[in-house]
Amino acid sequence: MSKAKQYHLSFLVSRRVNFDNTRKAVNMKSEDYGLKFLKKKMSDGTFILFINLISDAPTKNSVLFFIDRLDKHDILGFIDDLKECMDGQTNNDEGFFSDSVEHMDILYQYPDVNINEALLIPMVDLIKILEEWLQFIS
Repeated sequence: MSKAKQYHLSFLVSRRVNFDNTRKAVNMKSEDYGLKFLKKKMSDGTFILFINLISDAPTKNSVLFFIDRLDKHDILGFIDDLKECMDGQTNNDEGFFSDSVEHMDILYQYPDVNINEALLIPMVDLIKILEEWLQFIS
């Protein structure tokens, strides 16, 4: 096995299995939605980070791919917006807007987020997925 493949495998394994203080596996919310976070080394030596679906995941979950286009600033702002909605148990704004997702409708419908009328996802789940992605890209 090449060093690149060994690195890729060990990277995926180390990111997919986390342990809490009791040494039990902690479930990743992204996996509940069939999302897989990947890192690919390009021929020029740079890496690209992206999201893909595992084979048996519902295709409607692919609307969550927009997350890999968000920068850290956007992710943190999105998380803050969602937490404000949850704290106030209402929509603090119409939805999430960013240049990187200007072609999408991401609307707050407390306690859920409606993404392109294709997926209604609980705010708490989306926060966890965003936090997992943020950890992955850091």
